[in-house]
Amino acid sequence: EIKGVDLVSYELQGFVREMAKPNVNFLEIVLSPLRIITDKNYDVLQALARDCVSKAMMGHWQGFSKHTSYHAVQEGYTKPKRNLYLIKIYLQGLFAAKTGKLKSNLHDFKGLPEYNAEIIQELFDCKIENKPFTNKQKFLDYCSVLEKEMEKQLTESTELREKPSDETKIALHDFAIN
Repeated sequence: EIKGVDLVSYELQGFVREMAKPNVNFLEIVLSPLRIITDKNYDVLQALARDCVSKAMMGHWQGFSKHTSYHAVQEGYTKPKRNLYLIKIYLQGLFAAKTGKLKSNLHDFKGLPEYNAEIIQELFDCKIENKPFTNKQKFLDYCSVLEKEMEKQLTESTELREKPSDETKIALHDFAIN
């Protein structure tokens, strides 16, 4: 019996098509520091993924946050895992806007001035102890600030290109068919 393993597979052409949109979920997979196998092809794919990080991803972050917020409202903001995911979405968008890079781990965002160690630690503690989160108003206030700042930074960012270049899209297509 294997525990704690999720196996996901994709058809390569569909995967790179999602990267070119750019779809944050697919870019996160390729740019994750966690890998089982690495080779020169994977290095090429990572370089192309870095070129896809752009303002065009803003719609994904807005959609993720709205979807996650909807479920958090239904749960009364008591589920620490959902709340942490919502914070991660906002901080990921902020980090990308400020650095031009995509990261996935909450700890990667500690250098951002918007990172609130106190509320994040409280949520982690609740998650570890399997307790409901009860500091709803503080969480909502924090998310409101994060949402506004993420949208502002993504709109004004000089670190992010508007969208993946045509050259990158062609290179992704060529990668998938060769």
